[in-house]
Amino acid sequence: MLAVSAALALVLPAWASLTLLPLAALAALGADGSGRRRSRPDRLMVSDGRVRLGYGPFEVEGRIEDASVVWSWLIVPVIRLDDRIVRFAVWPDSAPPEARRLLRAYLLWSPRGEEESA
Repeated sequence: MLAVSAALALVLPAWASLTLLPLAALAALGADGSGRRRSRPDRLMVSDGRVRLGYGPFEVEGRIEDASVVWSWLIVPVIRLDDRIVRFAVWPDSAPPEARRLLRAYLLWSPRGEEESA
């Protein structure tokens, strides 16, 4: 989609290529950098120090990365799964305030070092 928008922008006049900008922006928002559209998790569960992402009826366990962004108005957890990294935004209206507060505290204060072997 993005390649088609870029090719059309070269052929069309400047004023007409401006109409392709929204299409290119939507394609960029849906992509995760690999050029393919991937499904987004529909829930994030943190319990007992374990992070799980829910994809419909399935759950996948992951690990929080240091690149996570935590602000008072936006949380972007970066979670490493077995084969890829997942990033998504948690906006203020996407979860109850108490759940967002707990997620912020977990992302800011959870240990990220190597797991201790027992």
